[in-house]
Amino acid sequence: MISIVSLGALIGFLIFGITVINASTIFPNYKTPNLEEKIMGQGEVIYIDLEGGFFGIISNDGKHFNPINLPPEYKIDGLKVFFEAIIRNDLVSFYMWGYIIELINIRFQF
Repeated sequence: MISIVSLGALIGFLIFGITVINASTIFPNYKTPNLEEKIMGQGEVIYIDLEGGFFGIISNDGKHFNPINLPPEYKIDGLKVFFEAIIRNDLVSFYMWGYIIELINIRFQF
């Protein structure tokens, strides 16, 4: 019969083992996010009325971007912008709309 101490040690060992295993071991097609993958683009800030609403950017070539750090002064529907960002493949969004990006630089486009 397994004692409570032995059972606790076994559970602790299993938890430790699971946390040590790399995601690429469990999911062979897993791609470690490249946080140095920078993009630049021009586009339009738009308000998307989905799941409570949020602001996104549609680039001039039609790609959708979901910025996680859009400054309040740029949250204007229809605003034309130039932006530089890092694609954040390591994050997921409640909205499931566009590429999640972290803005490095954003400015008004005249």
